[in-house]
Amino acid sequence: MKNIHSVLDSQETEAWQKLIRVLTHEIMNSITPVTSLSELLEHQIEDFDGNEEERAEIRRMLQTIRRRGDGLIRFVNSYREVSHLPQPLLKIYTSQELLTGVVRLMYREPNDLHLILPPKGQRLMADKDLIEQVLINLIKNARENDATDIRISAGLSSGERPYIRIEDNGTGIEQEVLDRIFIPFFTTKPTGSGIGLTISRQIMHLHRGTITVSSEPGKGSIFTLLFPAVF
Repeated sequence: MKNIHSVLDSQETEAWQKLIRVLTHEIMNSITPVTSLSELLEHQIEDFDGNEEERAEIRRMLQTIRRRGDGLIRFVNSYREVSHLPQPLLKIYTSQELLTGVVRLMYREPNDLHLILPPKGQRLMADKDLIEQVLINLIKNARENDATDIRISAGLSSGERPYIRIEDNGTGIEQEVLDRIFIPFFTTKPTGSGIGLTISRQIMHLHRGTITVSSEPGKGSIFTLLFPAVF
């Protein structure tokens, strides 16, 4: 059953990646000529046979087209990240090597981060930069959900697979939202992009691992990053 779930998760991720690549390609092909043409027309407007007021109005309209076109291009470029993540440069790290740097980077007053490490040097095979990106995103999400106690721990699963767990006491996530949080572009935040958790899941997929979440409204959330066993 676990293998079936892993295959389905992988196929869903690949389907989203293909869709995003197609959409960004088509949007860029359509909007780039429009933006370039509006910029060209702005320069040629001085030759227009009309009074200055008419020229100014046309200039304003062209500037609006170009501004919105530039905004759409920036928007598309931001979502390209979902489908163009680099292949991980895998090395063996101890959990301490992976986690202490993130805790230092994300430290603030009053301190809300608590690192719990296993007594022995647990090892993981990971790309440090990519996993740090995942952890930073999860810590930021916890803080945005009003968490005041964020516990980052590491250990071994019953199947001898190393894991990193981020547990918080924030507002938690409703079940109907929980089922959708890894879907690209889905967000409940007014200014959210909806790609942070999608990228996090893709990074774990590239590590041949998984990211799972359990949550209860009013009590907080637990995100678990599960890595392949290191022998």
